Amino acid sequence: MLKILALTLMNNKVTISQWIYPINQLGKMATVHSVFDHSFNLQIGGHLINVANYSGYLSSFGLYLPDDMFNQLSPYIQQGNKVKIQKQALTAYSIKGVQSVSWKEEELIDLDVKKMIISDEELTVLKEVLSAEHLDEKIGLDLTEKTKAILHTMAFASEDELKTSDYEEIAKFMIGRGKGLTPSGDDILVAYLSILKLQKDLRAEELSSVLAKSNLSTTDVSKEYVIASMQGHVNSLVYDLYKDLQEKKDRETIKKDVRRVMMIGHTSGKDLSMGLLLGVQK
Repeated sequence: MLKILALTLMNNKVTISQWIYPINQLGKMATVHSVFDHSFNLQIGGHLINVANYSGYLSSFGLYLPDDMFNQLSPYIQQGNKVKIQKQALTAYSIKGVQSVSWKEEELIDLDVKKMIISDEELTVLKEVLSAEHLDEKIGLDLTEKTKAILHTMAFASEDELKTSDYEEIAKFMIGRGKGLTPSGDDILVAYLSILKLQKDLRAEELSSVLAKSNLSTTDVSKEYVIASMQGHVNSLVYDLYKDLQEKKDRETIKKDVRRVMMIGHTSGKDLSMGLLLGVQK
């Protein structure tokens, strides 16, 4: 289950991941897919929009609503209900009635890692920080011999050593493996893909190509994270970590960033961190 611990204060304004902007690009009428204490997912055009009120966190496919807007809308949000989507407004239809929230301006957040440049020296710092966390003891996957073999291939095999069948095996093994809203195998892949894309590593493109042809047999929410990562988009906590690496922040800052990522959910953050570690091993 994906739970987010509030870590930093977000501006008291509507914030949108640039990947889903404008939010009405997929259509005008969405269905409430799933509801949680501080967020809900809208399904439209085969994709999800995560509408949330988590301080300091934005999903790769996220729309952040400040307290007043979220609290005004959330009583009218139940699974299966319809929500009309406009560029700067949401209207929920419920047995309780109809409720709208609208805004005149928003802050767009670019969570695309492909534009970033991080030096080998900084990636080495990240590898050392992640290695010190003993992530193999904390992730949500059982470390069977098969799991160890797949993780080793992801970490150490070069693009010259891998065939299409190897990428297919990785995808088949990892997608949907584990429990919860975002299974551990998916979380590992999401972070792994993002950091390979950041490094302009050809393995990212080959694996993304295989995943694009797969039916992605996993939860709808996790599928959306995987699709976003295939395009180079990550959640804001992972992006903040990359940003601090790019800006050559000190090791203690990087440690704090990694710990923030690790605090996502029960094992999701540890799984994401393992994906990062696999991507910087070579």
